[in-house]
Amino acid sequence: MTGILSRDRVLARLGVREVETQEKYLGLPTVVGRSKKVLTDILRDKLSKRLQGWRGKILSRAGKEVLIKAVANSLPTYVKSVFKIPANFCNVLRSMVSRFWWGHEEGKRGISWVAWKQLCRPKCNGGLGFRDFEVFNDALLGKQAWRLVVEPKCLWARVMQARYYNSGSFMDAEVGHRPSYTWRSIVRARHVLERGLRRRIGDGCGTRVWGQAWVEGSSNGLVISPCGSGNENLRVADLITPNGRDWNEDALAHFFLPFEAQRIRNIRLSSNGPRDAWFWSLERDVSQSGCGMLLGWNGKFMIGCWAIWEHMNKVAFDGVRVDPDKVVRRVMDILQEGVGMMGHAGGGRRGRRECADEREPGGWTSAPEGAVKINVDAGVKDGEGVSTGAVCRDNRGGVKWGITIRRDVEWEPRFAEAIAVLDGLQEAQARGHRRVVLESDCLQVVDALLEKRKGRCSFSLLIDDILSLCSSFDSVIWSHTSRINNSVAHALAHVLPRVDGKTVWPSVLPSVANSAAEYDLSLMN
Repeated sequence: MTGILSRDRVLARLGVREVETQEKYLGLPTVVGRSKKVLTDILRDKLSKRLQGWRGKILSRAGKEVLIKAVANSLPTYVKSVFKIPANFCNVLRSMVSRFWWGHEEGKRGISWVAWKQLCRPKCNGGLGFRDFEVFNDALLGKQAWRLVVEPKCLWARVMQARYYNSGSFMDAEVGHRPSYTWRSIVRARHVLERGLRRRIGDGCGTRVWGQAWVEGSSNGLVISPCGSGNENLRVADLITPNGRDWNEDALAHFFLPFEAQRIRNIRLSSNGPRDAWFWSLERDVSQSGCGMLLGWNGKFMIGCWAIWEHMNKVAFDGVRVDPDKVVRRVMDILQEGVGMMGHAGGGRRGRRECADEREPGGWTSAPEGAVKINVDAGVKDGEGVSTGAVCRDNRGGVKWGITIRRDVEWEPRFAEAIAVLDGLQEAQARGHRRVVLESDCLQVVDALLEKRKGRCSFSLLIDDILSLCSSFDSVIWSHTSRINNSVAHALAHVLPRVDGKTVWPSVLPSVANSAAEYDLSLMN
């Protein structure tokens, strides 16, 4: 009786009605027992009706492809995002779509000339991009699991946590006693997250050293150094110095193998002390796709071959004599167009940014009156660490200072370029500059700063730190430039001092950098 009264009070308080056991909600059964027939019948009936209506129509292969992708593959999306579909029934759905694709008549056997697994490959790999029903089911459930991890304060995550993992995290949760089929489905898809889920280190308090994936450069992110007795609950925060900015070298040498200790040193610690967070390590960087892929060595080779083939046809069929120098210039023009396209690949831009050839027709330009201009660059060489360079000049092109900072770490070029920006701003802050124009030749970093991109990875945390530092200045203007017009910072970044740390040039730069600065000054005059 007490349970009934409590239920009635809950219904009255929320203003909802009690749902009968076998009633459906949004087309799905509210309860799924041991038998999944009620669930599979819904999917089979919906897909069968659609395919049956298409069979009588004369459709080309392209038309069938569009229908399969837009309708047949999308019909079970909502169901698959809630429940784990049995593998044998996924094969039934695949067979239904396969028969439609190959034009098999109902009740008759036909020939499938290519395996369905081959058709499910991306078009760039020789397939047609059809979805594998079982893999797509795991992906949708994995997305729900991802929401439980990154949005723990939303209503449904709080309900799941109160019911199944009240004293822990989702990644450590058990199936539990008498779980719902939705919960069991999401837990079964947790292996999808485990492939790419990593911990981004902030203050280190929320991450265990052993048992959680947080080491960058490792295939699975886990620590492989042996865990000593009593260290099972050691936190990453225990490996960080009290100031929160540096790794404790004694702790790294004590707990980890040498190569793994170096991997940990490669993880940059934020001075702002943010909390640890989960991020997806397999996320594709859109700034490196599209035209950026085209400009790789394979792309350049293909462009060169195409240009040569084009001019060869003019000679063979039109009798036109072609100057070889013009062919070379044609290839360079196409590559330059690709660079411009890559600059606009991310869609609309906010803030101040122009194309390099339009922005600086005469070379390097100085800062406005009352401001300084800081050019930054990074140098990354295997086995020699990472070095950053920054040079500060006034509105008349005079050098105020230059720095080179060398670190014994291994960072990707984009990350190193962002570190160069941070180094330049920190030096400007220490010297009391209030109005700054900061210029870099790394378009990805400038775009991220202009658009104030948010994310969960280490690069996004670094961008947040840079933007946070900007609050200490009266104004900071971001500018992208070409490598030619960034030659002074480039020279400083490649000085490569023999020892780690910062080297400062108060006003006179090294000979190579000084020559580049004098050349920039001559173009101004």
